[in-house]
Amino acid sequence: MTTPFADKSPEQLSDTEARRELRLLAQTITTHDTAYYLRDDPVISDRDYDAPRRRNRAIEQHFPHLKRKDSPEERVGATPPNSFAKVIHRRPMLSLGNAFDAGEVADFIDRTRRFLTLAPDERLDIFAEPKIDGLSCALRYENGKLILAATRGDGTHGEDITANILTLDTVPRTLTGSHPPQVLEVRGEVYMDHGDFHALNAQQSAQGGKVFANPRNAAAGSLRQKNPDITKSRPLKFAAFGWGEVSGNPRTILGATLTDCRQKLADWGLPLNPGECFATLDSLLSYYHKQMALRPRLPHDIDGIVYKVNRLDWQGRLGAVSRAPRWAIAHKFPAEQAVTRLEKIEIQVGRTGALTPVARLSPVAVGGVIVSNATLHNRDEIARKDIREGDFVTIQRAGDVIPQVVRALSERRLTRYLPLAKARPQRQKKQQHRIEKNTLSSRQRPQRRRERRSEPQQNCRPYRFPIYCPDCGTPVVRHADDAVTLCPNRLGCPAQAIERIKHFVSRHAFDIEGLGDKQIRFFFERGNLKTAADIFRLRTNCPNLKNFPGWGDTSAQNLWNAIEARRTVALDRFLFALGIPQIGRTTARLLARNYHRLDN
Repeated sequence: MTTPFADKSPEQLSDTEARRELRLLAQTITTHDTAYYLRDDPVISDRDYDAPRRRNRAIEQHFPHLKRKDSPEERVGATPPNSFAKVIHRRPMLSLGNAFDAGEVADFIDRTRRFLTLAPDERLDIFAEPKIDGLSCALRYENGKLILAATRGDGTHGEDITANILTLDTVPRTLTGSHPPQVLEVRGEVYMDHGDFHALNAQQSAQGGKVFANPRNAAAGSLRQKNPDITKSRPLKFAAFGWGEVSGNPRTILGATLTDCRQKLADWGLPLNPGECFATLDSLLSYYHKQMALRPRLPHDIDGIVYKVNRLDWQGRLGAVSRAPRWAIAHKFPAEQAVTRLEKIEIQVGRTGALTPVARLSPVAVGGVIVSNATLHNRDEIARKDIREGDFVTIQRAGDVIPQVVRALSERRLTRYLPLAKARPQRQKKQQHRIEKNTLSSRQRPQRRRERRSEPQQNCRPYRFPIYCPDCGTPVVRHADDAVTLCPNRLGCPAQAIERIKHFVSRHAFDIEGLGDKQIRFFFERGNLKTAADIFRLRTNCPNLKNFPGWGDTSAQNLWNAIEARRTVALDRFLFALGIPQIGRTTARLLARNYHRLDN
């Protein structure tokens, strides 16, 4: 995120500039917190997310009198929605500070030693454990029995997910072992293994349901189901990493060190995330690199290593800042990268008319996921990175979520750009193909065709962004101050119409199950579905749906039932479903809260 004053250091800002930038940073960070913690759909990497947070922190330190009431430094996560009962955490569920290189880990250890005033030769044990990429939650046991489970939420208030947590086989209903405390709040991560994730997506795709982008989204979406039976059908797992409220003195009940506490939790039957204790920076970094090398072969996703001071009395002395403990830090892994070939650049037209270029790639595994498509954002991004069809490109999953093209490997363009006058004439190519057709045997021709397709382009020219909409042929437009290219044919462009209907039935709008992309295109091509209003006339306009390929009595009846159940929805869902520019979920909720009824 770039602010208007990003080129200035905090010391160079005026009060007016600092106040404006703090407002913009608060809005940006809130948007990304909502995407990650509530929608389970992050759109930027951890490193890109951390940059505005650091900028916000630096400005607040220089202008403490301008600190906002909604400062991101005073908040963890995002405020939970109203779909579940709210739970107040007796002890706040804090987040973790991030380190992205060895220097920042060294700074963390140096800060810790200075704060504790340790002698240079005094031993500082740090416990290291892989950071599972899942959904954090807290389990409250009283007299050894599980009575409450809650999500992190905003760190102070979470969502009551007790009924759903009780469906997980890896969560003990009753603590085993000897003398568990009267009250024990266990904190851990709910996650999904890679194999279970791929099986779930295959099942969802076959049933026309939502296909999840990654295991974290699948775990979070499965745990937040209003129907616990759906959660029970999903292969979720739990691993404990710490604790919150404990009756009595934690050091007496759990032990003097983190390793002692973990042994107690294991004795009481709680599954743990494995880890090791180290005394030097070099050994910590060696463990980090070892786990990063093992990462592709692990059964579940990890996105870094968490370092924690091992002694509990030192943890108590270190305490916490507003949103993170001083005694722990997360050393994040860099985004996994791979090299593949960009076969073609295709243009997708969205519901607002925006033309988005998409890279069609030779399939390649990145972070346990097979990637064959990646967004190229806009034509300026293509020009800036000089990305061309036929290039070998480096790709990564931003934040281990969204595939993106990092750069084109121009050094691997076997044939450089040739001036048009020197390029091989098209007629010469056709003549060569005719000669091959006449001289090659019928068995050799398919092999030669495959070889031609795999050859690098002989005249690898810069990509030319279309000047007409690829769907309706309308000349595209672009405003001088905007990077987005638009098709202005709002009412006549088929691609926009389909995307508007998909938005209308999406999860946060009318949420009509069984009406996905494939089904919408089926009805649109038949002429039964041109606008969102036609959804509620489908049963009349397509009475014999059960007779069409891919449909039957059950699937057709399920669709009619799902549509009937959505003839009345909450006002905020309706406003969001309309797809009005600048009216997202948050604004729709504000409008509904203030106006109550559509007539108003």
